Amino acid sequence: MAEPSFPIPICFKTLLSHIIEKLEVNRHSCGYRVRSDGLFRAYIEIQVVTNEENKLFWGLLSHRTEDTMQSAAKDAILYLKKKFNFEVQDVNLSEMHYYIWCNNELDRDYNMLLEENKRLKKK
Repeated sequence: MAEPSFPIPICFKTLLSHIIEKLEVNRHSCGYRVRSDGLFRAYIEIQVVTNEENKLFWGLLSHRTEDTMQSAAKDAILYLKKKFNFEVQDVNLSEMHYYIWCNNELDRDYNMLLEENKRLKKK
């Protein structure tokens, strides 16, 4: 069974919410600005430690608010990963790899049994 060859998008806003909850970091605000040319630019503001000033993350300019918000969330995640020294583990990908491995093992065993069955029938 071949692995999928297409990208599967990650929702960085949701991931950031989970990280903020785990680290007990305060997210003060998020939103976006609209430029005169119609482009959006999102921002996310967080306070990492109570006595620190807020950290502001700006998204890339985009025609879609969702794209710029995802960009700002991704930058906030990268900052928090560096500051708190943690990794994001893709458990779904690990489970998919395990499923593929199991499926390949079953295919191999099934083919071996078919060959054994053919051999026994010829006797």
